[in-house]
Amino acid sequence: MVTLLDVARRARVSSATVSRVLNGAGRISESTRRRVIEVATHLGYQPNQVAKSLRLGRGRSVALLIGDIEQGTYMALTKRVQMALQALDLDLLLFNLDHREDRLFGFLDRAPTMGLLGVVMAVPRRMDGRRLARHAEQLRAQGMLLVAVGQRLNRLGVPSIVHDEVAGAELAIDRLVAGGHWPLAYLGRTLTSATGGARYRGFRAALAARGADAAACELWECTDKYRAEAGYHVVGEALRRGTHVRGVVAMSDEMALGGIAAALDQGLAVPRDIAFVGYGALDWGGYARPALTSVLVNADAVAEAVEELFRAHREAQEPRTLTIVQPALVARASA
Repeated sequence: MVTLLDVARRARVSSATVSRVLNGAGRISESTRRRVIEVATHLGYQPNQVAKSLRLGRGRSVALLIGDIEQGTYMALTKRVQMALQALDLDLLLFNLDHREDRLFGFLDRAPTMGLLGVVMAVPRRMDGRRLARHAEQLRAQGMLLVAVGQRLNRLGVPSIVHDEVAGAELAIDRLVAGGHWPLAYLGRTLTSATGGARYRGFRAALAARGADAAACELWECTDKYRAEAGYHVVGEALRRGTHVRGVVAMSDEMALGGIAAALDQGLAVPRDIAFVGYGALDWGGYARPALTSVLVNADAVAEAVEELFRAHREAQEPRTLTIVQPALVARASA
């Protein structure tokens, strides 16, 4: 990659002179100006936009931090957020955290030096609230916007976009009970995942709102595995123990898919013997067999909310502190 220093050396001038020529600043002789431009063109020099943003005290890029780049919901979210930011003439920088808190806070430590307009955190993992609040305050002082997707962090001064997890659980439970699938289990990560914990609390609240016997239902905690592998492992173990559960609400489509595979491998019919509802409503769910019933995680609505927050931020308006996205059920054959 050609640098400003490469241009300066080839043109036999200082890097400061090259900078002044390319930015149209200062008094430069016509012959020097022409020589610098010819060299820069010949070498194919492209200005470093991040450095330029730092010099100007503003940026046109937004970083999206995601928990797991291999997970389908994050791929869908990334595409739609990129399109929403493009409508504001902003660029997206994508960073995969691999569910590691040290990577999250390491990035937030560096963010003020990167010339960013803001940071969007789509991070399911539970975080150190006090540490995050300090970072949020530091970024605000730098004129940057920090946004949370999937976690309600507005109490820490972070504008948050979340799904109505109680309403989502109600849709899943109603679908299962209407099909005669009872009692139920919740399949997911509740100990380390803020998203999984919120969905489990929604599950319990939805049961209570319907006067259902929550004691008859089970929590199938995923601890040491992720995505489809976690669903396959935990559901398989539960079935081998002889569970009485006949309906499963999984915290993700991937976990539901793994759970269905475990049930089929043990000779059960889905949904006749045990039914599954996932979260995400990813396109591939319609091509699984049986096709997966799922609560829609509305990436389009989330992206629209992100766009509104950054539009307000650029116009020096106070951002909305909390946006709640309503769910919908994509009904298919698994429940």
